[in-house]
Amino acid sequence: MFLVRRRGAQVDAKGYLFIHCIWVSPNTYKEKGHGSRLVNECITNAKQEDKYGVAVVTSEGSFMVGKALFLKNRFKRILKNLLFEPAKFICN
Repeated sequence: MFLVRRRGAQVDAKGYLFIHCIWVSPNTYKEKGHGSRLVNECITNAKQEDKYGVAVVTSEGSFMVGKALFLKNRFKRILKNLLFEPAKFICN
């Protein structure tokens, strides 16, 4: 069973807190743990809201966060669409 499905520009992640965007700027603030703190705050919020977990779609291209941030914060890949690069990750 897929927990996250991409339908065009929509993502079906019912019952999960879904991260649409995460951005650390300017670049001088990157690689200092700010992204991980933001992700962990989302995980905390999901628990407080009795969600199943947190879901996100990643890509290594422009304007989307890469998978590394989520992998180091206990997320697991659940789906990789071979026709379209983004992979789907969850943390629960």
